This record gives sequence, structure tokens and C-alpha cells, in this order.
Amino acid sequence: MKKYLLPFTSAAVLILGAGCSTAPAPSAPGEPLSEPSPSVESSADVVNDTGDYTPVYTVEACDLITADEASVILGGELIPAYTEEGSDPAKKYCRYVTSQESGVSRLMEISVYEDVNMRNSLYEWPLDEYFSRFKTGHMTQPEQYDELQGLGEDAYLWSGTVRVLNMPYMIWIAVRGFSDEATNMNEGIKAAKKALERLP
Repeated sequence: MKKYLLPFTSAAVLILGAGCSTAPAPSAPGEPLSEPSPSVESSADVVNDTGDYTPVYTVEACDLITADEASVILGGELIPAYTEEGSDPAKKYCRYVTSQESGVSRLMEISVYEDVNMRNSLYEWPLDEYFSRFKTGHMTQPEQYDELQGLGEDAYLWSGTVRVLNMPYMIWIAVRGFSDEATNMNEGIKAAKKALERLP
């Protein structure tokens, strides 16, 4: 298991948003990260008429890394950002993909979880417990696991995805398409550091 030492990054204040459009999801290699995108203004718990929990979001995944920033990281022009609704009420999701005209085939996936939604949705776990359970399980697969130090409160790399806990948020970022995995990993770490600076 390798350890990567990073300079400590503290969370800064509010995000200047970049809009995201909804488009059909392109096929992509690597671990799928499928997230919903309904949004509400309040950070308080909300319950709908059926008694089911309605998630609340204070962060949009596409605001953590803007399209312009993703274009620079991926090294090419992008098609419109893709956000997905549906399967998991605890997450927000954003995917950037380079266009055919750019001459490169690369993508970035960003997922952000919020503690209030983890506690009140189908998981019913605090976010830090969820992170700990995933990390413990992934450590049993050392060929895909690398520990990251100095990034958020806790962080590791698994199967090419940077996973960072910075309560009350957790971020997953994956960069794919560069010719070597080290570049994918390093660009993912850079993106995660920038995303952490934009958490409320």
C-alpha cells in the first residue's frame, strides 16, 4: 500500500456556480457513479406527504469543478456537462466528457454526499461511518487501494477514484482517459483539492 503526502487543504466559503445541462449519459470506463440532482433551497430536513425523506442539497457537484476548469484538466473542449437523477438520494453527480472535436477521449466524474441525506435516506448512517465502512472494505484489496494523507479529514484512492471525507461532506472524483494511471490519479487529486476549497 502506497501513501501519498499532500499539503493540507482547508475548506473555504461559498461556490460560484457553473450551470449543468442534462444530456444522455455517455458510456465510460471505470467505476460508475450514479447520482440524483433534485435541489431545494433549505438545509433543514424535509419530509414529503408520504412520510418518505426528501433530500436537501447545499452543494451542486458541477459547482465544485467548473466546466472551464474541467476542460483545462482534461486537455480538451467539453460536451455539455451531464447530471443524473434517480438512483441515490444521498448524492449529487456531475460528469464532464471531452468532445470528439477535441481530439482526446477523457472524462471526469464528481460525486458529493451530504451527511443530512445519508442519515435520513435509505442508508440511515452518519456520513463518517459510511466512509469508514467503505474504506475498511477497500483496504482488503491492496492492489486497488492507496492511502492519501493531508487531503480533507480522511482520504484514500481506490480503483482510480479519489474519495475524501470532509464532514459534513464526502467527495468522490475520478479522472479517466490519460495514457497512464499515475496521471489520472494526480489530476483527480488536484481536482479534489480544488473541490474541497469550494465546500461551504
